[in-house]
Formats: sequence, C-alpha cells, structure tokens
Amino acid sequence: MRKHDRDIFFKMIRGKVGFNELMKRHTTFRIGGPAEVWLEPADVTELRLIVRYANDNGIPLTVVGNGSNLLVSDHGVKGFVVSLAADDFKKIEIVGNTVVAGAGVSLPYLLQNMKEAGLGGLEPLVGIPGTIGGAVCMNAGIPGHWVGDVVRGVSVMERDGSIMAKDRDDLGFRYRGCDGMGESVILDVVLLLKPAPSDAIAGWMKHYREMRLQSQPQGSSAGCIFKNTEKFPAGYLIDRSGFKGTRTGGAVVSERHANFIVNEHEATANDVLELIGRIKASVLEREGIVLEPEVKIMGEGVYAN
Repeated sequence: MRKHDRDIFFKMIRGKVGFNELMKRHTTFRIGGPAEVWLEPADVTELRLIVRYANDNGIPLTVVGNGSNLLVSDHGVKGFVVSLAADDFKKIEIVGNTVVAGAGVSLPYLLQNMKEAGLGGLEPLVGIPGTIGGAVCMNAGIPGHWVGDVVRGVSVMERDGSIMAKDRDDLGFRYRGCDGMGESVILDVVLLLKPAPSDAIAGWMKHYREMRLQSQPQGSSAGCIFKNTEKFPAGYLIDRSGFKGTRTGGAVVSERHANFIVNEHEATANDVLELIGRIKASVLEREGIVLEPEVKIMGEGVYAN
C-alpha cells in the first residue's frame, strides 16, 4: 500500500489515531513500548473499515481492552492496536434478566449498573479493572464463579469485516480462556443474570472486594502472572520456591501474593520477563511442574511460552 493511500485511509478515521503511542499508558502494569498505530474507532462501521484495511494489506491487528492482563514488550507492537474505547462500544441494554453489554464496557461500570437494576451474577468480578469483552476472552472470575457461566452469546466481527453471532456453545469456555474466538473481535456480550435485591448485590460486591484487598497487592500489576495448576495454586508454588520479595530492576514479586509481580519503580518488560523465567525454571526444578503464563505477553521480541 502506497503511503499516499495510507494517509488517505487515516484521514477517513473520525475516532482517535495515534502513532508510536506508548502502550504503558494503556496497561495496568504501566509497562510497554510504542504501538506503531493506535486506533480508537468511533463506531462499528469505522471498526469494519480498520479491520478490512488491515486484512487486505497484511497489517498485524491487535485488539486490547483496558490492558489489565497485558505485558507489552519494551520494543512495542507492530501494526494496528485497536481499542474499543468509544461510546458506541459502551452501551448497555437490559430486557428482563437479559443484558447486552458493549465489549468496551468496563467491569466496574457494568457491575454498578447491574446493582442498580437488581440483577446478580457478576459480583465475583468486582475489583477487576478490565472490560466485559476482555473478561469473556479470558473467562474471568474465581473458582466456581466464571463469567462464562452467565454468558449466553456474543456478536463478533471477523477479519473480513463480516458480523456474526456466536452462542455460548460456540465459545468453548475453559479455565482462563475460550477456544472459539479465534481472531474474531467481540462487539457485544449477551448475559443472562438473576434478579436479586440491590442491597444483597451490594453486600456480595463488598464481600468479593474485601477478599481481593486482603489477598492481592496494591500498585501497578497485571493480575496473576501464572495460571494455577491442577494440584496447586501457582502462588503457593512460587512462595515455596522462595521468590516473595525477589526483585529485578523495577519489578518485584509481591510479598502479599507470590503470583503477582508489581511495577514498583519504572519496571521494564524485560525486568518482568526475567523474573518470569527465573520463577518457571525454579518451580520446574523443585516441583517438576511447568507454570503457564496467565498474563498475555505481546509485542516485538517477547515470547509467551
């Protein structure tokens, strides 16, 4: 694609367009180099234009939510990085017990609306700073209470710009993920919730919020670094290997919860990746268990295995 044609394409975008936008501004870890092109489409029509353009021109396209589960390379991300941050992707519609939420709706905002509407079922997600779209992709939640349990379907945009519906069975929910998304971009999520008194919902939200405050560290992090294993929680294995308080550069393994790495002082992705590598090697040697990252590692020159 000629530069002239590409310039014309960018002028067609009414939403936000940024070049070499630092990803650390868009992740809860506060880590990450520049996105080659940062795009916030104004609506679904504009998203289709971006997706088709990337697909037709072989441009890598990555969609991010609130960046709450991301570790982005210090070298940044090639191609288009798309955020569904515009109001068109943040709509909530309620019909009876069924809720249709745009993929860009933040979980705190959604939970507040559900409390006011007297609809329960999402309370275990309290304290997670992500979006409902990201929560579905990760099947966010806690053991016994996963967001996939209340999802009835999604509408998605494929990489050719077509829009289709997927029901719950198509999504293939599993621990910390769903296998049926492929490269589809979630547009909205259909949830089936249960009527409950608002004060009861508020009580459960307080309960889960206090659980997180007691067990999880404050500060800039990406949540749990590793998935739990079938036999043991990852934090238990990391703690048993003596990593609490271990530092590399500006990154430190939390003293409160060993499965959290906190950015205490301008940590780099390489700082975190070095800690991840050391932890994996130690747990494998000591326990014979291979820890699998839960955090999504993306960008140039990094590896997620």
